[in-house]
Amino acid sequence: MRFNTHFYPFISLLVVFFISSFHTKTYAHNFKVAYFDIGQSTYGDYYLKVSFDRQDIVEILQKDFRHLTKDGYDVKEMNDCVIEYLYKHLELKFNQQQTGWIFIDFEANTEYFKYLFYLKTKVPKVKEIQVKNDCLIYDLDKHRNLIRIDLNGRDRLFQLSRKRKKTTISY
Repeated sequence: MRFNTHFYPFISLLVVFFISSFHTKTYAHNFKVAYFDIGQSTYGDYYLKVSFDRQDIVEILQKDFRHLTKDGYDVKEMNDCVIEYLYKHLELKFNQQQTGWIFIDFEANTEYFKYLFYLKTKVPKVKEIQVKNDCLIYDLDKHRNLIRIDLNGRDRLFQLSRKRKKTTISY
């Protein structure tokens, strides 16, 4: 049986919706998730959006960066620690070229921290992305990193965990 390839983006969105709709229920069962979205703006720039559960990332950062206190912390200092943490635990390569990022924005509420980064790459068209991501997976039991990539007209979703810390996506 052959499927019409026009339905793949629709199916990917359904999977993301399905996972998102059960996030609160699965969290109650000790299933923890961080989201990493990679895409391209209408101006052609590449971006990375990262979303952490607030309690999870604060707990991990307080272990790695002892100067952060449980009673309170400076938002700029916390953002600096998150950026440093990401550089240690997340590696992106576009067409086999190492890609860095520049912090753009931060949003928070009582449940999550969201970050937006500009990806520093000169790649005009992505043919391959290599993702190595071990954020939180060694520190939190049953943690998963969901990698969503929306490029070249294709929206794809990948799950990374302790067993699978890296993936290569070809276009």
